[in-house]
Amino acid sequence: MKQGIREGIVDVIASDHAPHSLDEKEVDYLQAPFGIVGLETAIGLAITELVESNVITFSQLVEKFSTNPRAIIKRTIDIREGNSANFTFIDPEISVEGRS
Repeated sequence: MKQGIREGIVDVIASDHAPHSLDEKEVDYLQAPFGIVGLETAIGLAITELVESNVITFSQLVEKFSTNPRAIIKRTIDIREGNSANFTFIDPEISVEGRS
């Protein structure tokens, strides 16, 4: 897999992030849909296994998680006041060791 990512054979890295509404989650524990926020896990793992081990650059990681999927589905970015948007901010210099 790493070789395919390094060589550009793998265009996209994705997680199975499927957020659920508050109504879906505020039920009996055994009835609530399973789910965790997969993006934080996927990004952290990708930084460790791909960027820090020099498989790809951080910019290439962003392309594989964001830019490439958008291009494949032919979706443009329209960041203007009043439009909906989702952003992920990553500062690889921040350490959260010991944080609970």
